[in-house]
Amino acid sequence: MKNKSLIICFSFVATIMLLFSCKTTDTAVANTAASSSAQELIEGFNEVNSWKAVANSWGDGDCSTKVELSTEWTSEGSNSLKGYFGKTGEAGGAATFYTEAINVPDVSPYESLYFDVCNPLEVPLQVSFAITTGGAWEWYESNVFDILPGETKNLCVDFYAGTLKSALSGWQFTSNLGDSDDVRRLAIKFQLPGNTEGFVYVDNIRLQ
Repeated sequence: MKNKSLIICFSFVATIMLLFSCKTTDTAVANTAASSSAQELIEGFNEVNSWKAVANSWGDGDCSTKVELSTEWTSEGSNSLKGYFGKTGEAGGAATFYTEAINVPDVSPYESLYFDVCNPLEVPLQVSFAITTGGAWEWYESNVFDILPGETKNLCVDFYAGTLKSALSGWQFTSNLGDSDDVRRLAIKFQLPGNTEGFVYVDNIRLQ
């Protein structure tokens, strides 16, 4: 009889622990869903395209040539941005695409920016995101993200983690985003291997 009572007691405790565990998991799922729903889309490339290829306009040897809206690959909506670049030299090169038509010029209520990239090439590449702010047009750029051949990635840039580079930090990755209530330009910069040409896709730029 004593052993039977102990078994019943242990079963009751196990049931309570299981119920508590399920409740905790549900809360975590709810928090994740709430976090995701808090994102604000600032560029889905679904209507008019305001983005440009730097090409030779900045005089820095950029390899980008043109941009267009594309339905070939998307991660949100009906279009993405398709950015083209000419053949790089043997040492590689950079292709930069940007806009100065800012849909949300005040990002101070947000902590991070997310964007999706698709690499259709047969070679790996790297990508970074830059935000220019304030009357002095200060350039704040993230560190690079690696994108493997054929890979699609959802990438996150933190504004206030001390991981951006700027002239104010001597181009070290120690800056927070300054003048975040006055965004002047958004730019996406691809670092490309040598003797490479083609195009890349970007979509679903959002804030959280």
